[in-house]
Amino acid sequence: MEKWLENKYIVMILSLILAIFLTSFVYSRSNSLTTNINGVASVTTQKTVTEVPISIKDSSNSKYVSGLPEYVTVTLEGPRNVLAQLTNQTLNVQTQDLADMQNGKVNVTYTLSDLPSDVSATIKPETSEIVLSNKSTKTFDVAPLVDKSIVADGYVMGTVEVSPSTVTITGSEETIAKIKTVSATITVASTKTETFTQDNVPVIVKDDKNN
Repeated sequence: MEKWLENKYIVMILSLILAIFLTSFVYSRSNSLTTNINGVASVTTQKTVTEVPISIKDSSNSKYVSGLPEYVTVTLEGPRNVLAQLTNQTLNVQTQDLADMQNGKVNVTYTLSDLPSDVSATIKPETSEIVLSNKSTKTFDVAPLVDKSIVADGYVMGTVEVSPSTVTITGSEETIAKIKTVSATITVASTKTETFTQDNVPVIVKDDKNN
């Protein structure tokens, strides 16, 4: 064995074989890597992002949408270091433009925009059935309703102020047209003898049938 190693030709052949082996190993490793725009090697992989919010695209700003899911699930494939930067807060999923769609039940398709060029994605579900109608916006006065039992004996109710005094409601034309009253009912656990403020009073919207 030692005599073989003393032979320069045998040493050269062994060195060549070793070099070929090392080159093949490095080449096979590099094939499993991709390079991002900064020249940093990154393994190609998959990532599933849940609860990605959906935004509505309506260039006419005239459509009211009901039945639209809040979230979709997005499966991404691309460089690991790029996928690490994509979350349900950075992904931009929106509906197709609803402006030219007819009112009623329709199937809407989702798209994903502003995705890096080296990343591919699939959205689940890809479509959903929604209901489209004409959008209406109207401002209503808020009427304060006070339970008289909260006033202590010997006292009378003074001026009741509501802030804000109006609310703006947006919905389908059909629904907005049904609104008759908007009120805020003030109730407390004990009687009152002086000025007081009650925060976070719920606003109640009713139609002409008191529903």
